[in-house]
Parts: sequence; C-alpha cells; structure tokens
Amino acid sequence: MELNTDRPGSDIQTLRLEKAMPHQCSDACFANGNCRAWTYVKPGLLGPDAHCRLKSTTPPPKRSSCCISGVR
Repeated sequence: MELNTDRPGSDIQTLRLEKAMPHQCSDACFANGNCRAWTYVKPGLLGPDAHCRLKSTTPPPKRSSCCISGVR
C-alpha cells in the first residue's frame, strides 16, 4: 500500500465502501481481471463514505493526503 498517494486517471470502476478499510479496495482490484492499480479515497472527500477507484492501467503516483493507492 502506498500511503498518501493518489494515482489519478484510468478509472474503470468506482465503488462506494461501507467501511473505511483500504484493503477492501485492494481486494476488489485483485478480484477484477481488468484492474492494474487502485486508489482508496478517504471518507469525506467524495461524500461521507470511502470510495475505491479501480484502474485499467498503472497511472503515475501523485503525493496526496486524500488517498492510499496500490499496484496489482
């Protein structure tokens, strides 16, 4: 997991997470054969819930306190 890292762009799916748990985003990426990277967006930034953005490519990392990212 890449703390304080966003990987903007290349989104193939955005999931709303009922619990603020970054590993759920990583698990969703590994379960999707088209996913190459993921970004977990902390609660309060896109509404009250956390969100998971699955990526079709591996966008370059960008330092940001909004997110936690990872590569498959």
